[in-house]
Amino acid sequence: IARYSINCTMRACLALCSCLLLSSSVSINAQSSMTISTDKKHDLSSLLYSIFFETEINFGCEGGLYAELLPNRDFETQGRGRIPTAPSLNEPLTSSSGIQGSAQLVPAPNGSDYRPWQPLNGASIGLSTATAPFRNNPHVLRLETTQSGQGISNPGYWGVGVRDQQAGYNFTAYIFRPDTSVVSLSPRLVAVQGNQVLTNASISLADCQVSTWCFISANLPPASTIVDLVRFELLVDQGSGTVSLDHVSLFPTDAVAGLWRPDLLELIKGLSPGFMRMPGGNYLEGNTFETRWNWKKTLYERQNRTGHYNTAWGYWVTDAVGLYELLVLADILQTEPQLSIYTGYSMGQPYIPMNQSQQFAQDALDLMEFATGSPTTFYGSVRARMGQPTPFTLERVEVGNEERLFAPGDYPGHYQLITSALWERYPNLQIVASGRWGAVDITGNPCITAPVQRCDMWDDHMYESPDEMARRTTWYDDYNRSWPPVFVGEYAAATEPTGALQGGLGEAAFLLGLETNADVVKASSFAPLLNHIAGNSWHYNLINFNSSHVFTLPSYYVQSLLAQSRGDYTVYVTLQGQPAQRTVTSYEASSRLFHIKIANYNNASLTYNIQFAEGITVASSYSMDLLWSSQGPGAYNTLDNPTNVAPVASHDLDTKTLSSLKVPEWSLCIVHIVCESCS
Repeated sequence: IARYSINCTMRACLALCSCLLLSSSVSINAQSSMTISTDKKHDLSSLLYSIFFETEINFGCEGGLYAELLPNRDFETQGRGRIPTAPSLNEPLTSSSGIQGSAQLVPAPNGSDYRPWQPLNGASIGLSTATAPFRNNPHVLRLETTQSGQGISNPGYWGVGVRDQQAGYNFTAYIFRPDTSVVSLSPRLVAVQGNQVLTNASISLADCQVSTWCFISANLPPASTIVDLVRFELLVDQGSGTVSLDHVSLFPTDAVAGLWRPDLLELIKGLSPGFMRMPGGNYLEGNTFETRWNWKKTLYERQNRTGHYNTAWGYWVTDAVGLYELLVLADILQTEPQLSIYTGYSMGQPYIPMNQSQQFAQDALDLMEFATGSPTTFYGSVRARMGQPTPFTLERVEVGNEERLFAPGDYPGHYQLITSALWERYPNLQIVASGRWGAVDITGNPCITAPVQRCDMWDDHMYESPDEMARRTTWYDDYNRSWPPVFVGEYAAATEPTGALQGGLGEAAFLLGLETNADVVKASSFAPLLNHIAGNSWHYNLINFNSSHVFTLPSYYVQSLLAQSRGDYTVYVTLQGQPAQRTVTSYEASSRLFHIKIANYNNASLTYNIQFAEGITVASSYSMDLLWSSQGPGAYNTLDNPTNVAPVASHDLDTKTLSSLKVPEWSLCIVHIVCESCS
């Protein structure tokens, strides 16, 4: 998202007045001074503001970013884990169904459970394995009808998304007819309340031979009306009888690359990520070896992928978004991929013994070959057949996640086994190791314990209260500079109410602490990234949505503003008085811009006299971004009011006002000013 530029609105005027004037009822601290130089302090890594896409948590991908609208399209879920249901007519858009779908071992499949599909108007349905179009997915849905107008329904992921009246829908399915008694089908979208048909189509089966599987498709026009609660129906339009169905799918026509929900994708783009860490996290490891993310099972056509039970977060996934799709996503986002490598550890389980772990080193080599190999190699040829003859760019991987087992045969041994194989073939590959997290004792971590192994970065994780996150603005001031460079791969400041401005401002102070220590901190990413509010497993998520609407936490704007204002390097600044929680000034050479960043995590406003060192001449006007709310630090966004807390941009402000710049309480303020002469 580009910086907000809101002119002539009450909110913009109020914000600007608050920053420049402030009412007399607000306590103002004594003025502090800030003298900015051009002397370089630290280069700022282009990776500093990145993203972590844990592919399956909170139904964030299947049910969210991945634009498929129908859960259990392949009929392989069989009741395992959390199943999307019909949305409630009485459930307000601001609410969540609560945290569910916790980690567990694999539940047994129920061969009679076809949820969330349901029979309609007297039809009979059940799962069958008598015949199937895809070898790896043997279950299909058998539909028996006695008259036209009967069929099946699917509630979508707590509703089918009808986001606007511009995009239509692409319906596809595979059908098996034992005879010609069913003549045509009608896919349609229907309002839950009132049963209004919003869009529909008719599919003749005349070209489908009997006793063989036939691919069918239809284009549904845009919905006639925008409503929030919608279900999908597939009815027998003409005739009656028995058919079998598989891979019943519905995509909006505006899905980017035929894969991605556009409103969510644009929000992710708005973060300007340096790279994208993926796919996990806990999702990578699973709770058992069998339920880890096995990238080799996510290749080839999506209809024939086996899927797996997501033990980390308690629901079935079809693996429609596999290694190939993740690399495509990184390309679309114009960011670098950072892929996570399974080491032989699944959560709560012992490590696979070293003498059985060579496969993990080979899997890592094969992954690199898939991503970067020539089409003449085996996995390079698989990638080419999937649609990408030209190699992807993959310069960084991560080996390990929140490690706690540091005996020689545990993480240290597995890290060495995998990394030595990778570096032998790819000596310039950057590898990120597991770092510090929680209260875990990292004694024995191979990055710092003899014999010390090469670690290009290591991954610190921090989930704290807003107050503690703000205090951690100095966390890396005294960092042991002999330790590896840092990727803060997971951070968040959880608040009550969930997602309040105070959390984002605690993170702003923390992130400016990372900029201050940019000699050792090279990257960061908030976690989790995506959350379907009815399918959430984690209580604090950056981008939140249902089937049709979306909102972001104030934290989103903190990251996007800082990413857009990163600059090339920080400069030395002389501060006097009582400065904010953290201030940083950076310089961007191509635009000759100073970015003066002030995080005021405080219930009192601040006044700054901003000056520039001798020999520096700046422009006569400047612009400013301000993230603040008149409602105070407890202000938050919802689906009903998605921009209740959002930044305001002001332009053409008189540089003379920098001699008495007033920064509101509980705010992030960023001043941008051109350096006309920098000696």
